Amino acid sequence: MEFIDKKPFLEQEQKMDVEFLKDCYNEETQSFYPSVNSDQSYSNFSSKKYRKGIAGWENLLLQEQHDRCCYCMRRLKNSALNIEHVIPRNLKVNDTHDEFAKYTENSKWLADNVELDSDFAKRNFKSVQDIEKTNKFPHRIALANLLASCNGKFEEVSTGCCCNNARSNDYLLPLMLMPEVKERIVYDGVSGAVAIYPQDESWAKMLQTLNDDTYKEIRILWHKIWEFNQELDIETVRGYLLKDRIIFFKKIFNLNNFENIPNEYHKYTGLPDGDGTYWNLLMDFDWFFTYKWR
Repeated sequence: MEFIDKKPFLEQEQKMDVEFLKDCYNEETQSFYPSVNSDQSYSNFSSKKYRKGIAGWENLLLQEQHDRCCYCMRRLKNSALNIEHVIPRNLKVNDTHDEFAKYTENSKWLADNVELDSDFAKRNFKSVQDIEKTNKFPHRIALANLLASCNGKFEEVSTGCCCNNARSNDYLLPLMLMPEVKERIVYDGVSGAVAIYPQDESWAKMLQTLNDDTYKEIRILWHKIWEFNQELDIETVRGYLLKDRIIFFKKIFNLNNFENIPNEYHKYTGLPDGDGTYWNLLMDFDWFFTYKWR
């Protein structure tokens, strides 16, 4: 996990939000349809017109995150991508203002650029020009509040991994939008485990997901690759076929006999039939080759 610096993209984010709101605005009634505090508002914002294509906001989120999942750092693909609201679009609490404040108090970015949708709905916009002047947007459609994450399950490796929906609508400290995340999250190369210091109760469920056995195996392998040779050309490694993968694994484990490598890692080479599913999954996590292991 790393800090997602959305600041260089703020102007583009705001422009996209403004254009959507202008399309929804009725000058005669001076109101929005659908209402900005309805889930239909986000559904419409997620239509191809606004979300897809080179000029769409999904592509903007991928640029902001360098094509990486906001949680596990897997390389994102269009077929294995979901959108995460940092502040959930449906706050399942009695006091939404109090819940909203938990996020904005911990992230200046959210405090400066996102507004609770029910509060935004009360604002009086007398013209589309008024919309163009706003600098805070309703949290359901505010791009400042949206991130890209991977979806799917490990049992279906080709479709993604399992970050999305792990938190449901629970409060989650917005670490990805906090510059200090680099110091707070630590990956252990020996166990493959990830931890947050100081501990934060809101991350307990997500950490359980991020410490899935497959995640840990992948981190252990990347730590071994990093220890073996920090100057490797990863693009060359990515293209290895079965024979090269087996030789490579013997090198990173420093073993002459492949059978002495623990069985759980064999599948990443593609044994027994050369299937590259797990090898490709491993390569999707090449961010860990650049991680400064401690």
